[in-house]
Amino acid sequence: TAELTRRLTQSSSKPTATSDEDAGKVEEGTPTFNPFDDKGTFDLEHFLRHVFQRSGERGTQSREMGVAFRNLSVTGVGSGVALSNSMSSLLLEPFRSLANIRQMFNPPVRKILHEFTGSVKPGEMLLVLGRPGAGCTSFLKSIASYRDGFKDITGDISYEGFSHKAIDGMLRGDVCYIPEDDSHFATLTVAQTLEFAAATRAPQAKRRVAIGGSGKDTRKDYVNMVREVLGTILGLRQTYQTVVGNDLIRGVSGGQRKRVSIAEVLASRAKVFLFDNSSRGLDSSTALEFVRALRIATDVAHATTIASIYQAGENIVKLFDKTVVIYDGHVVYFGPTEKAAPYFNDLGFIPQDRQTIADFLVSVTDTFGRRIKPGFEDRVPRTAIEMAKRWNESELGRENLKETDAYLKELEGKASQQAQRDYKSLAAEEHANHVHRESKFVLSYPQQIRLAIKRRAQISWGDRNTQITLAFASLFQAYDGVALDYKVCTSAGSRPGQEFINGDAYIATSYGYYWSNAPRNAGIIAAFWIAFLVWYCTASLFQKDPTASGGVTVFKRGSAPAAVKQATKAAGEDLEANEPESEKALSKEAIDQQNEKTDLAATKIVASKDIFAWKDVTYDVVVKGGEQRRLLNHVSGFIRPGTLVALMGESGAGKTTLLNVLAQRTSVGVVGGDFTVSSRPLPRSFQADTGYAQQQDVHMGETTVREALIFSALLRQPAETPKQEKLDYVEAVIQMLEMESFANAMVGEVGAGLSVEQRKRLTIGVELAAKPELLLFLDEPTSGL
Repeated sequence: TAELTRRLTQSSSKPTATSDEDAGKVEEGTPTFNPFDDKGTFDLEHFLRHVFQRSGERGTQSREMGVAFRNLSVTGVGSGVALSNSMSSLLLEPFRSLANIRQMFNPPVRKILHEFTGSVKPGEMLLVLGRPGAGCTSFLKSIASYRDGFKDITGDISYEGFSHKAIDGMLRGDVCYIPEDDSHFATLTVAQTLEFAAATRAPQAKRRVAIGGSGKDTRKDYVNMVREVLGTILGLRQTYQTVVGNDLIRGVSGGQRKRVSIAEVLASRAKVFLFDNSSRGLDSSTALEFVRALRIATDVAHATTIASIYQAGENIVKLFDKTVVIYDGHVVYFGPTEKAAPYFNDLGFIPQDRQTIADFLVSVTDTFGRRIKPGFEDRVPRTAIEMAKRWNESELGRENLKETDAYLKELEGKASQQAQRDYKSLAAEEHANHVHRESKFVLSYPQQIRLAIKRRAQISWGDRNTQITLAFASLFQAYDGVALDYKVCTSAGSRPGQEFINGDAYIATSYGYYWSNAPRNAGIIAAFWIAFLVWYCTASLFQKDPTASGGVTVFKRGSAPAAVKQATKAAGEDLEANEPESEKALSKEAIDQQNEKTDLAATKIVASKDIFAWKDVTYDVVVKGGEQRRLLNHVSGFIRPGTLVALMGESGAGKTTLLNVLAQRTSVGVVGGDFTVSSRPLPRSFQADTGYAQQQDVHMGETTVREALIFSALLRQPAETPKQEKLDYVEAVIQMLEMESFANAMVGEVGAGLSVEQRKRLTIGVELAAKPELLLFLDEPTSGL
């Protein structure tokens, strides 16, 4: 571990500062632990060791938490599929009440995870690999004790001797899960978002160590320090004054938004981190730096880190101590990372040319992606059940079981009442004054309310134009619809000889309402408000976390597959009980036939014959304060027919900006330079001849996948193309992107519709269905795949 951290930070070959005073005197490029120092190079390992050293000098002890589980199984409620409502189904709904009540109290169940066994000790990192839908997210949620979305979680699981009930209570902040999707307040700036995350988990003075600021380790100094550290290691310092944004509000880039999500989690000071595909949207360099930072933090702070990554580079994989490979809810490998590839080689699987370790391990679980060693065609396990059985019978599988049993036995010794009291006492020392010892929150209620009010004010100020518009609109709303008698006080309340009418007199004469009635009505309004507030708070205590629930794929009624119809009608059944012991393994001929079918569909893509070129392209925008900023600076290039051009650069470098400019999709700013198609100026049909798959997957949730593709084809393909030819082309696109299984599924929303991966395929499919004749622009097309 020491050698690894030295290699990552190169701290052994560079002089380091040893005190706060020295940190302010470093030379250019010298490693420093002071995040406010712009001269030196910030060294995360040096910073963490300095913080722990100062904490030790105060006599404070640190906590650590390992995780071990044996025969961990997860059962979900429902079939995972549903049928959409139609007019006829709504009319028939009252007649199905008995069946609905029966299914409500006895819903179908399905096994999501099957007997997981393993351990992750403090200071270890576990890499979770598997195809989308294999169970990676369910595994992370079950370890995070997010149980709301599951019917039952069985097996033994221990968090440093504690059960999941302790994690759901006082120790909730020690286990932190970050979902795949980014959820932020779009009008907050990056700095405001990070400061709020740091402030809500800031410990009390005795446990607080701050660098810079007033030098008194105040709460404000701590928040500023955490913001600077996270902004430095994640490359966010230049975006502090930029709003986070979303699909509708322009803000930071998608990769930078993902880094903000990561920073929020790191600010929590958790002991167990669970990252669900957190490298999505990050460039390879940033993803590597992120995992390196996790490696250092895990080693120095003895944290426990579990992360699922869909596209992990070779250098990323090598930073993990252990790897688990999940195949349809079964563990097919759980052990040292360096032994994973040789294990599957011995089974008879070989990697493709230039294939990374992570891609090879995931391809083993892909029927169409795996490559079998010659002579092993009849000997390799092909299904999830067969692979899980071979793993449990292997020597590495028995070693994993032995290691897990030994660690569980060690944790049993920490499960004594005294040991648990000592651990909770250390956790309680972080609480602010007047916070209950068993509270899961670090801050007191007044502190929480103050932070929440401050954040709400910042959200409103960030969207102040909308707030001002609403304020004025409310003054004049429906004024024209008010009867003329109520617009002016013609006689009520008027007095002879006066040119004005007293408002109190008008109200008293018209409505019989006097100031003496105000205290009574104020009490009624206050009681009304308090009652609803109590009801709302009470209901929120029993509200289930929507992020913990499993997703449901909704199919259009009348066109759903037979298996879906059967699953939606099942009640109280195990949907896997009637299935064969394992799905039929596809033969080599069937696999080749499917690959040929996909390749044949790809040949129907229209060929381009023109060369697109751009020369000295510039793009200037006006930023806050009236300053003009150049985002593209004399960029030149060209694309020939039949070629694939990759735009590469770190997050925020301008890849999406360049794509928008090349596709002629900018609405603000000044664009300069020359754009030509085969040496001619851009034709008026340029946008119609190109397709543009955005980074964000924006679709109409009320349509099915096939309907969305048909709509794109009918609307955007030339009018002279026969309709049947357009429909046939849509089917070819569905085959090429392997969307047959969910072609009749409703797009819906994430959680009640298509998954993230399916949405990305649809985004690409919509542009392909338009049959662009010149170019296809793709912005982060592999994110989530």
